[in-house]
Amino acid sequence: LVEPVRVSDREGQLDIDTTGVCEIIWSNEHSWISSKTLSYQLQLAPKLDVRWRKRQLAALTAATDFRMLAAVEMAEKVEEDLRSLKTRTADL
Repeated sequence: LVEPVRVSDREGQLDIDTTGVCEIIWSNEHSWISSKTLSYQLQLAPKLDVRWRKRQLAALTAATDFRMLAAVEMAEKVEEDLRSLKTRTADL
């Protein structure tokens, strides 16, 4: 959310990186006796980085899958080493 502010002249840009409703409100409440002229430009642009985000999510998912697979393989190796150690200890 952007807090309301009283300004005499303002230029700027507001980038909203989420979905939902954007409400823009102008008020002459503070000085209703004198008239004002308001000009504005509103431009809606599609998110250009949707494909990049999908690729990033796919990469993170692949990295997580790889770490899980590596953990399983390591656990199997540890289990195999423990069995071998028990066998060698029993032989002593």
